[in-house]
Amino acid sequence: MSSDDLGEWYDPRAFREASDWKSTGIPAIGLEVLVPDGWWVHTDPEAPAIITMICPPGDRPGDFHPTIALTVEHPPDGLSGIREYTRELVAGIRATLTDAHVLAIDPLWVGGFEGRRVVTGYRDGTYTLVAQQYWAIADTGVATVFTGTSSLEQYLWASDIFAHSAAGLTLASSLVRDGEAV
Repeated sequence: MSSDDLGEWYDPRAFREASDWKSTGIPAIGLEVLVPDGWWVHTDPEAPAIITMICPPGDRPGDFHPTIALTVEHPPDGLSGIREYTRELVAGIRATLTDAHVLAIDPLWVGGFEGRRVVTGYRDGTYTLVAQQYWAIADTGVATVFTGTSSLEQYLWASDIFAHSAAGLTLASSLVRDGEAV
């Protein structure tokens, strides 16, 4: 695959500056992302999901609350390339999600690096959900995974929100352990 297959390169920082949305991040590791208007944000640099965003309640009781979660990790040995990392993550999706159907795996720029957008449908309790994920590996070897999740019924509007938020993503360059960037 060549860089031409990824579409036109863009600067996520410039995208954030041009957006009307505010951003949040964890400066110690370089991670920054756009926050959808009105969404609640929680950051914890040492949690599995270091940034979590939740859509406010909808009009109908019991509606699923769309979410965005960001995780960072050092990929396991042998998975330093985006192709290998993608194969491993997709295998994990299929192994852990109920009735998972991977609908799309698209190469594109994520945070200025070669990455992937993966769309998966699955069941969770009474909900039929869609996960729209973006991931890439920074040149420091740290992988950032952005996961937007909505119900199938919400996906038509939520997919644009996930795409806009992810377009402003700057990948983490390190992890946080015991309060220190590593």
